[in-house]
Amino acid sequence: MNGHSSTATNGATPTSGPEALKVVIVGAGIGGLFAAIALRAAGHHVSIYESSRFALETGAAVHLQPNVVGLLYKYGIRPEEFGAVTCESITERLPSGGVKFSADVKGVGKAYPYPWQLVHRIDLHNALKNKATDERGEGKPVEIHLKSRVASVDVEESTIVLHDGRRIKGDLVLGADGVHSIVRTVVLGREAIAQPSGVSAFRFLIPISEIKADPATTHFVQATGDLVMISGNERRLVMYPCRSNTELNFVALHPDNESEVTSEDWNEAGSKPTLLKVFGDYSDDVKALLEKVNPETLKLWKLLDLEALDRWTVGNVALLGDAAHPFLPHQGQGAAQAIEDGAAMAALFSLGTSPSEVPDMLKLYVESRYERATLIQSYTRDSGIKVKGSKHGREGAMDPLRFSQYNFDHDSYNHAAGVLKKYRIKNSTYQRMPLSFGPTASPRQTLSGHKRKMDMEATHQTTFMTFKTKKSYLQNFLPEGLKIEAPGGWATATYSATKLDKVQWLGGRGYTHFGLYIHNVVKVTNQTGEEKASPGDFLAVLFENMCDPIITGREELDFPKVFATLETSHLGRFYSLTAGWEGTSFCQMTLSDLVLETDASAPPPRPGVWVNSSTQITDGMNLALVNGPKSKSWKAGGATIEFSDLVGEGFDVAFPTMGNIIEGLRGIEISQVVASGIRAS
Repeated sequence: MNGHSSTATNGATPTSGPEALKVVIVGAGIGGLFAAIALRAAGHHVSIYESSRFALETGAAVHLQPNVVGLLYKYGIRPEEFGAVTCESITERLPSGGVKFSADVKGVGKAYPYPWQLVHRIDLHNALKNKATDERGEGKPVEIHLKSRVASVDVEESTIVLHDGRRIKGDLVLGADGVHSIVRTVVLGREAIAQPSGVSAFRFLIPISEIKADPATTHFVQATGDLVMISGNERRLVMYPCRSNTELNFVALHPDNESEVTSEDWNEAGSKPTLLKVFGDYSDDVKALLEKVNPETLKLWKLLDLEALDRWTVGNVALLGDAAHPFLPHQGQGAAQAIEDGAAMAALFSLGTSPSEVPDMLKLYVESRYERATLIQSYTRDSGIKVKGSKHGREGAMDPLRFSQYNFDHDSYNHAAGVLKKYRIKNSTYQRMPLSFGPTASPRQTLSGHKRKMDMEATHQTTFMTFKTKKSYLQNFLPEGLKIEAPGGWATATYSATKLDKVQWLGGRGYTHFGLYIHNVVKVTNQTGEEKASPGDFLAVLFENMCDPIITGREELDFPKVFATLETSHLGRFYSLTAGWEGTSFCQMTLSDLVLETDASAPPPRPGVWVNSSTQITDGMNLALVNGPKSKSWKAGGATIEFSDLVGEGFDVAFPTMGNIIEGLRGIEISQVVASGIRAS
């Protein structure tokens, strides 16, 4: 098109690839490690700063319910490979002896895509640590820095400050530092101290072989994968197997004033005589079971609770896991919710997320996680034991399946990805169908919905034939509000064909377009037609041989694009273009006696291209953009264009959808070819 090119409009920005974020995580517990694994897999560079030396604790197992097992599977972590036991039944026993009820839950694995598993915390933690640092995993291995206690966080600089004075800056800083979080104080701008819930818990493990060997206790472990609860007055004993069904994990809940808790450390040593006293009213078989406790591994844990926080993020800093929402153990969802936080982070922070986008992505993190995590917190409080002076818990036995539908039927990664998709659609440069999958790529926007920059890698060859014709005929192609500003009864227009190649937004592929441009078109701004503005060219029709640019151009720019087969040939001094539809050609344009110009100057820039009476495209429509040191120009000695001479029924059958366009084009009488040639990058 004489002096115009859509190269920039139909292009992408050459890049060296999306850049990874530097992610700094405070705390290497289950939540911090899983977030590191997921963000590493997303392509980011992750480092963890942990205050401890990873000294092993004793005696603790956790529930991995379907909502979290699926997330572990997603990253290649299969709990059954490190001793997880599938929960197959739930039994409620009476403190006086005997079974109150038993429910078969093997169907959970069929009702949901993933099983309900019971695993030792240490085994899970080790699996996460190994996955995070494994050289064979996706992305750069996570760096874990032990004995690195965080003293404060500089929010303005997205920097953590260690006790030894070191400062570590990140694009994203995550506080996964537990219930006594340092990062939480910074995020809130105040202290939020977890308070005693009124309940404490003894934690311990007993080898299943010892329980089976004793006739007084063997009935407790006859069923594989049995979760047992014994609820009494202000106390509850919960037991379930782990470590490939070789150990039975216990949580013994009771009023905290009945045991000697001296700290809020969950690894505080417990007293076996106190344990036996607390459950002294239980049946003899239960007391025989508790007699098997090894006092050296018995732990006492004071359960702390924290009301929902008013915010989880500030700047590029966010909380996750117990730092954001500490959980009581009554529903077995604490570890699960921390893992869900990490999965949401990975879904939201895809590779290519820029540091400037971090605050917006953290808002989406809160949107995707806050309501669910805080609601399950509330459910958990309601599921606890009722003790005097506590506002939480309920009388009598707990129904562990009461909230299972809400807890189990959720995929945190997919949910957060959906939140991100809706955000991108809402904020995308163009909203095009289908919207179910998020923003659609085009010459003007990326798959993230961001504006795409000019493609400097694409190449093109533009062939043009500018001619003089009757103004009155061309004027009929213009919509109301536009007119041709030319003296007398003549007007000029151009048939132009551009062959594009190496187009980045099409993965380096190319296509051809062919159109009619009417020159010297102005917009009439009053009824007299005397005031005029914005002169330019009017694009009457643009044929293209690829559907993607047709759709994007029509939907995003209102371009008058239609599909046609376009075949070009440039051999020596001869060029031809044949346009057709479904095997029948309707137009042939030829240029002859082409001569390479050695001193061709760039064509003068044109002000823009009208596609209707209100839309003028001014970005990237000028051939001068490629008239650089490597551009070439050929001048033609002759140029012709011919249209199909089919008429009547044969014409209607050959061109059922574009007959009107072809009729209009072949009605143009070319009085004189003003200029013709080829320009190529």
